[in-house]
Amino acid sequence: MIIGIQKDLKTIKEALQSRGYDVKYIDLNQNKYVDIYIYANNQVTGVIEQLNNSVTEENYKQHSSNCYGTLMINAMNKSVDKVEHIIKNRTYSNLNLI
Repeated sequence: MIIGIQKDLKTIKEALQSRGYDVKYIDLNQNKYVDIYIYANNQVTGVIEQLNNSVTEENYKQHSSNCYGTLMINAMNKSVDKVEHIIKNRTYSNLNLI
């Protein structure tokens, strides 16, 4: 699993690495495929467009057998434990209906 992270999220990056995750600073203009992208922003405007533009046919084919899309995690106001929970479950919350 490849986890890309926004460059100014050093604390989260180091905490996830200490828990065994492969986390790399990713500039979305580098044309790199990531399974998960962690960012912190009030608005997602621009982040999704950059991520979509970074997926080339070549890196899509390389990962297509296991390609379910990129999980976007907005780390704003989230603890490292919460971010890890999202990574493990690939979802923000339990969707059980009562």
